[in-house]
Amino acid sequence: MDKRIIVGIQCRLANTRFPKKSIQPLNSDGVDCIHSLLDNVDKCNDHLSKKHGYYAIIPKIVVLVPKDEEQFWVNHLMSRRNPPSVLGGDPQDVLSRYKELLTHEFDALVRLTADCPNIPPLALNKAIFTLIHHRLDYISNVWEECRTAIDGHDIEVMSKDALKWLAANAKSKEEREHVTIAIRKQFPGELRKAALIQKEDLSGIKLCIDTKEEFEKAAARFQDALNKKIIATRKGLGVYDY
Repeated sequence: MDKRIIVGIQCRLANTRFPKKSIQPLNSDGVDCIHSLLDNVDKCNDHLSKKHGYYAIIPKIVVLVPKDEEQFWVNHLMSRRNPPSVLGGDPQDVLSRYKELLTHEFDALVRLTADCPNIPPLALNKAIFTLIHHRLDYISNVWEECRTAIDGHDIEVMSKDALKWLAANAKSKEEREHVTIAIRKQFPGELRKAALIQKEDLSGIKLCIDTKEEFEKAAARFQDALNKKIIATRKGLGVYDY
């Protein structure tokens, strides 16, 4: 039986330090943060279906936004081949938006944020497969004391039971805004938890986009990669994204 995966991506226009950062073009192709992240989720889905076939699929991607931005995001994302769903909710309570996903049937919920535009698809695949295979409730690479992942490659995957626990036990404003922090702070014994740890500690590298300066650096990296893709194509090389 296929395992059903929901990907929930939180996004907003009214960012405090750098408003509208998720829709600023990262390269001359016009790709922005949210489209870049969605492209990588699509690559992960392709890999899941080809590698595991019967085992895991991502039938639903939901972009979670403040209620007053809902129509903007519907319009912004409608040009995609398979546009994600857009769910508007309380702008001050991000967890309440995720709570709405409890009405869906799923075996795993992936939580991502649009200010991390280049999360590796194979890392997403690893997190999803590991949670399902080992029957975990929560796995991530963002554990504060044992993080090795690049800041900007943040991945969290949880079971329906974990989301139910968060909805019932995350009380403070910080816990509601950051969604999963209550699991890492309260460390509930009833949830089976795990960490994704790399062989090399890269946690000192920051690729998450919070400020205009960080965006400009990211845009330069994306444009450099595009330029090199063009060079490879002109040399007659086959080019494959990963």
